[in-house]
Amino acid sequence: MQKNEVKAIRKKTFKSLGIILLIVLIVFLFFAIRETNKAGEEETLPLTYSFTSEDSSLIATKYRNRIDVVEVNNSKLRNSIATLRFDNSFNIIIYKINTEKEFSMQRILHIENTRTHISNGYVYTLIGRDIIYNLWYKNGITKPIQTIFLSYSGDSLQTGVMNDSIVSYHLLGKNVSVKYSQDEPVDLFILIPIRFAH
Repeated sequence: MQKNEVKAIRKKTFKSLGIILLIVLIVFLFFAIRETNKAGEEETLPLTYSFTSEDSSLIATKYRNRIDVVEVNNSKLRNSIATLRFDNSFNIIIYKINTEKEFSMQRILHIENTRTHISNGYVYTLIGRDIIYNLWYKNGITKPIQTIFLSYSGDSLQTGVMNDSIVSYHLLGKNVSVKYSQDEPVDLFILIPIRFAH
């Protein structure tokens, strides 16, 4: 055989191996994505569009008729996440975090102004329909917690309400994340798209 023929055979062999590896990779990714989606679907319950009595008790009676329920995301493994709109201008997220025992919010809440992201290696579900932000929550079981780490990227953080059981903040920002210890993955992540961020 001549050198040119050997080179041609090698070139065809490498191309064939490259195509085979590409096909194997595509098949692997297809099944990995399908299994990930299946895991998320297995824990997700149908959306609802009504205010629970527990959630409505957080809103003063005189304002309840000005609240529209955008959607309530229900899960078999975690508390529901309610997305509300007030006066067609303000968005409200209600999510109950279970604690191991009675704690003062002022004692367990740690706040830091830093840009964060969702954690690598975990599956997240994106919620948010007709709203100006994207909210991701980590799939899987949530356990009662002892601390809350709230990180935000923005400025002008103002405290609305601060007592033993409720904390309310207002800020101009780009993202917010919640996790339950320094070493744990982010549980909730809110991203405000650039066109809406201040």
